[in-house]
Amino acid sequence: MRVTDIRFICAVVLVTLCVSSSIVCRSVTSSPFLKDPFYGISPQDENYYSTSSDTIKCKDGSKKFTKTQLNDDFCDCSDGTDEPGTSACPNGKFYCRNAGHAPL
Repeated sequence: MRVTDIRFICAVVLVTLCVSSSIVCRSVTSSPFLKDPFYGISPQDENYYSTSSDTIKCKDGSKKFTKTQLNDDFCDCSDGTDEPGTSACPNGKFYCRNAGHAPL
């Protein structure tokens, strides 16, 4: 095998890897869950989070946080109010909508 053949094969492999990784990255970043502001919030609590104000109060009353801090993967409220869609808070709760399931 000639050096030019090996270089060509390496170039093809490199291009294939780059294209594959960009497809994977694009599919992860285009996930609908990342854009849903109410990700992990139960239907009963959606009104609590959809206030017209830019700030939301922690349910335990300890602090306030902005809507940009909602699900930002940093625990601002000790009760987990600001992280319903992440595991940032140790005692947070996550709601998962299951087909055919009605909340109690």
